[in-house]
Amino acid sequence: MLRNSKPVCVEGKKLYEVTYDNRLIMKLLAGRDREKYGDVNVIEVNWNDWDGDVSKLSPAAVRGLLDVLRKEAARQEAEEAREAARQPVKALPAAVKQELLEQITAELDERPLD
Repeated sequence: MLRNSKPVCVEGKKLYEVTYDNRLIMKLLAGRDREKYGDVNVIEVNWNDWDGDVSKLSPAAVRGLLDVLRKEAARQEAEEAREAARQPVKALPAAVKQELLEQITAELDERPLD
């Protein structure tokens, strides 16, 4: 650290101020995790002109399409699970009720009395 072009000393030690370049930090982070910290590239695809042939898409467009399809599939699965949870539980048939009652009674009969 300089003050008036002379180094600043505290207790006989020179003080240093380290400054980091934000661009350098972002490049280092992008090197470790490109998806999270890398450059954002917006890729526009005109799906109306696309004939359905995946080989005609760029690799980035294919990744984007897969990402959209995965998100839509997850949304549909979650919606189906919510819908299934809303459905009322149907009553058990009489035969199933009788069988359960017999099993429970048999288990209770087998237990020793305390």
